[in-house]
Amino acid sequence: MGRMTLGTVLRHSMLAVVVASGLMIGVSAAPVAETSGTATITYSTGAFSSTPSEQSRKEAIDQARKNAWERYTAGFDAGKMRSYRTIAPDILKSLDSYIVDYRIVDERIDKTARQLTLVVSIAVNQAAFDAKLAEVSKAGAQLTGDGSTIAFLFVARQVASSKSFDEKRTNIEVKEGARDESRTGKGNINNAAATSDYKTINKVTSGGSVERKADEVAYLMRSSSDVETSMKEVLGVAGFETTSYEDVVTTCGGPEANKIRAEFAKADEISRESRASAIKGARDCEARYFALGTMDVGLPDTDPVTGNMRVAVKVRGQVWNIEKKLPREVATVAPTQFVGLGPSADVASTNALNKAAKEAAQIIVNQLNAKGLE
Repeated sequence: MGRMTLGTVLRHSMLAVVVASGLMIGVSAAPVAETSGTATITYSTGAFSSTPSEQSRKEAIDQARKNAWERYTAGFDAGKMRSYRTIAPDILKSLDSYIVDYRIVDERIDKTARQLTLVVSIAVNQAAFDAKLAEVSKAGAQLTGDGSTIAFLFVARQVASSKSFDEKRTNIEVKEGARDESRTGKGNINNAAATSDYKTINKVTSGGSVERKADEVAYLMRSSSDVETSMKEVLGVAGFETTSYEDVVTTCGGPEANKIRAEFAKADEISRESRASAIKGARDCEARYFALGTMDVGLPDTDPVTGNMRVAVKVRGQVWNIEKKLPREVATVAPTQFVGLGPSADVASTNALNKAAKEAAQIIVNQLNAKGLE
């Protein structure tokens, strides 16, 4: 087997990290994340050695760990990146507080150029890092019970069936004709039998159209209790107070949650009247924010890597500041897909829902923090 290039080693190490992380998807919010980094330095040697000194190896390891950290932060969404930049200098000074472990994936020594290249994989304590971000946010600085209230309803929908339609093609053909006729008839001076000569010229123009019909998807509603629990956990740590939409309806009115779920079972949006009534109920209950969204659980299949059942969940949602008469959108969860694995379809879908719920809540927190909202 030939020697792999450094780029190949790095890609393989990243793939291994992705596969390992995939096995944990849905089990929890992945408190530890792994990523890889590389560094190349000009090394010094020991007194009686041609190999890199311990000081040079330490320097290469430190640079590779910092490069891995940069790769980790490069995956942040815009909201989280804005919050991170405000504390980046402090974080870089204390990386050991957030990098819980590291290992050397590959090492290359070029004795001619006296260069040492290391590939390092790091394990990041995401919980500690997110807690640090929360500490410096306005919401995180609130005392318990003083945070802004978020009333939310995220509906979990299970795809019951999906029907696809073939293309329907309509062809149109137009023919234009011209005839040039010369005739010798009864009135000629030779009184001969009539004869006719015809020349026909046809021009054909072809055209048409293709009709595509959108897929028909039917949904079944799933319990949202696990979704709410996962979202409350993330929002609560970030300093926001949460309340379920059912409590809003009971205390201050608004359309029943089942009515909203029934509307989401037929379409991706609820009626204008239902949304306005739900927001009014949340406002009357003194909630500052109202969040509404969907989590679509796809049909299960088999993961080719692990052999486990695999289910994808697509989440999307919006958050409005409802303090004033006109609601203002302050956070958006764009359609994003998360995958859950498990020994059965039910376990896989539950894992995917929990993962999607926590990630969606974190996206909301990141955007609110980036805007300095509390």
